[in-house]
Amino acid sequence: TNLFARQAETMTIGSWKNYTDMKSIRGIATQEGNVIAVTGGGLFMYRVSNSSFTKLTNADGLGSNDMTAVTVLQNGEIWTGGSDGVLSYFKGGTWRQIRDIRESPRTQKGVRNFLVAGNTLYITTDFGIVLYRLDRMEFGDTYANFGFSTQARVNDVVIHGNQLWAATDQGVAVASVNAGNLSDRAAWTRYLPAQGLPNQNIQSIAVFQGTILAGTLSGLAYFNGSSFSALGAFSSRSVTDILPRLSSVAVLSNSGGVFSVDTLNAITAPPQNISQTVGVGQVLAIETQTNQLLVGTASKGILFPDGSFVVPNGPQ
Repeated sequence: TNLFARQAETMTIGSWKNYTDMKSIRGIATQEGNVIAVTGGGLFMYRVSNSSFTKLTNADGLGSNDMTAVTVLQNGEIWTGGSDGVLSYFKGGTWRQIRDIRESPRTQKGVRNFLVAGNTLYITTDFGIVLYRLDRMEFGDTYANFGFSTQARVNDVVIHGNQLWAATDQGVAVASVNAGNLSDRAAWTRYLPAQGLPNQNIQSIAVFQGTILAGTLSGLAYFNGSSFSALGAFSSRSVTDILPRLSSVAVLSNSGGVFSVDTLNAITAPPQNISQTVGVGQVLAIETQTNQLLVGTASKGILFPDGSFVVPNGPQ
């Protein structure tokens, strides 16, 4: 009884703190020597220079603890998304929330990824692509009808030339950004396994050396101008992320309970393996000040090149 009394004396009434597990990394962004990771238990910031952590949860102003995407704008604003569709952004020293997607009537609302292009934030979601105008702080169009047989979840998106390429769980969809109405299925061209993809579930998409690369649930493929061609070195591997670098591209893949990071110096060059570790790899990032390649994992935190896993202390 005395123990609880002493604890009560030191607590501020109405002030809450959440202690969550942050080992499951869903997204990574970097900012001036900081590594920002969104996880299944909120967000943490890791300062590389002194190995310190800052942890944030919904008790600190985030819209959700189950976070799924993060990006940093050129002006330094941090934008995050959650599995329930809530957007949270850090501006002027405080966290603010945008709840329009969460409060929409759609059944599946999760935010999957972000792409920043000028003043437009492309938000990929469980139901399509949502545009948000950063200069006006308002939503624009939603692209949800790509012409697939069922509703497509958009895992990733990239702009190449004047074309918008969407990586969905139903295949790759591409449209001209100058098309009059991208809400119309007729504006989109679809690529399926019949057009060379190893699997219809596209988890990641990127541009390397002027060529589209698509990472699927069972392999990696590149666009040859009319269809996709699979790269045999990644056959039957689940490719979760593709990260172009200055003269190479890093590929994160999973197979048999082991994740690997490989680099390609050219699209059809043999891959060079730089890391292989037990567990599931989910996302890649570059620590900008040191040029280190980071791997966000499903259950161990962030893997640094020296083999160490970085994660804040928390309940197991």
